[in-house]
Amino acid sequence: MFARFYNPANEIGEGCIFQQAKLCQVHGIRPFGCRIYFCDATAQGWQEEQYEIFHGRLKRLHEELAVEYYYVEWREALRVLREKKC
Repeated sequence: MFARFYNPANEIGEGCIFQQAKLCQVHGIRPFGCRIYFCDATAQGWQEEQYEIFHGRLKRLHEELAVEYYYVEWREALRVLREKKC
């Protein structure tokens, strides 16, 4: 789904791989982390709370479905998944 928006130039470094010319190319279908992240220091409290709730649910789903869980930086996870698909 995201493949057509992927910008490999942003894979290395700190930028988002779905940005082109500093604009989000997946805004309408962006992941949860992007939906709750704001570059506003006053918003960090509720962001952390929402993240912890979501992360807990995700870990419970892994346990319920007996799917191996590991935490990884998201750009690295996308790179690994793309390599497995090829």
